[in-house]
Amino acid sequence: MFERYDPRFDKWLELCPLSHPRSGFSMLPLDGGLFTIGGWLGRRIFSTVEKYLPLEDRWEYAAALDVGLLGHACCAHGSGVYISGGRSIARGRNGFRLYDPDSGVTELAPLRHARSNHAMVAVPGGFLVFGGENGTITIAQVEMYSSAGENLEEDRHNDYLTIPTLEAIQVL
Repeated sequence: MFERYDPRFDKWLELCPLSHPRSGFSMLPLDGGLFTIGGWLGRRIFSTVEKYLPLEDRWEYAAALDVGLLGHACCAHGSGVYISGGRSIARGRNGFRLYDPDSGVTELAPLRHARSNHAMVAVPGGFLVFGGENGTITIAQVEMYSSAGENLEEDRHNDYLTIPTLEAIQVL
């Protein structure tokens, strides 16, 4: 089920559903549509990417990921999407990728700490990746990447590069 809320009438409107039901996916606006990336259903982890076209109320497939992901984080930048971490069924992943809806995935420098169910935010000059877990422990280390996808050296003088043990899941 895929719905949109219309505050003018205080009603939810049903829209065209995804091709496959899923959870644990990421969704973000890009290029006039909404991209749904990865996710899972039961024990199946999806590598598919679907783009919702709101003016046509339909979904179309975009280039697939190179691996199935769930619990990953995404940030749009330019015409692409940066994707960090995620997990297989059992453990966190350390991948950092640049996804292009037309051509697919470019692998970038990996995360130092495999993680899923974490957050990633755009900051001037790049991205911060923080929080989450790896299947065994909660991850407190914060990693910074340039917009070119380089894992920048951890700078111990910056207070934001380690967070107290917490369950940082979502950034608004």
